[in-house]
Amino acid sequence: MQVRAITSASRTPSDYASVEPPTFVVVGEEDGIAPPAVMERRVEALRKSGTPVEFHKFKGLGHGFGLGKGTSAEGWIFEAIRFWETSIRGRSSKAKE
Repeated sequence: MQVRAITSASRTPSDYASVEPPTFVVVGEEDGIAPPAVMERRVEALRKSGTPVEFHKFKGLGHGFGLGKGTSAEGWIFEAIRFWETSIRGRSSKAKE
């Protein structure tokens, strides 16, 4: 199963296929490269297509906040791990049915 975080480095925010893997999205509210409004539209389109999505927008951050240590994004990576583990377990259970 493919699982990924959406980042402007990996894909254009408007690119998506009819079937997408569970998607965890993080963006800084001041991101000028992958603007939050664009990411919010992408998240909405993914959700409408039935893709599980978790979206986080962090205050006071621009593009490229890394692990977010000492910022409003601190801990986002642990939320992403939780999301992906839950998504993988959910898909594994469905495959066994």
